[in-house]
Amino acid sequence: MSEFTVRPCAGEFRVARMESELPRIVLVIAPVPQKGALIVALVTNETEYATHRDVLIQDAESGLGYELLVETDLMVPVYNKQLDEPIGQLTGMLSGLLQPYPVDLSQIEAHRLGLPLRGPWDSRWAWKGRELEELHCLSVACFMELVS
Repeated sequence: MSEFTVRPCAGEFRVARMESELPRIVLVIAPVPQKGALIVALVTNETEYATHRDVLIQDAESGLGYELLVETDLMVPVYNKQLDEPIGQLTGMLSGLLQPYPVDLSQIEAHRLGLPLRGPWDSRWAWKGRELEELHCLSVACFMELVS
């Protein structure tokens, strides 16, 4: 876990950590007031798996040096202390992504979105399931505290 002390800001790309889980890049979406937590969206560089809820971000729009997807359908709370220092920043023209689910993607250019999932037979279905499992592992402690 990070000891980074600067409060995370919406639009930052950061690495989220949990003791026994693999670290993942996330996009900070919004703070959870008075809880020391944030809503984050999962980010991946596996752009070929894009669905209609994933937004393609070009390398110049993140500062990370490679294309990535913001998975707008996979958002969860995490503790501020789970995040490392910022590694990138979303550019202003995509600031519409910085809202909790459901994100309005109607203003996003069509070439940034993938095709809708067609059902369990779509190979991306299993991939989304694995992404969701990893996200749950990162967020379970924070989520349980927030709902209790």
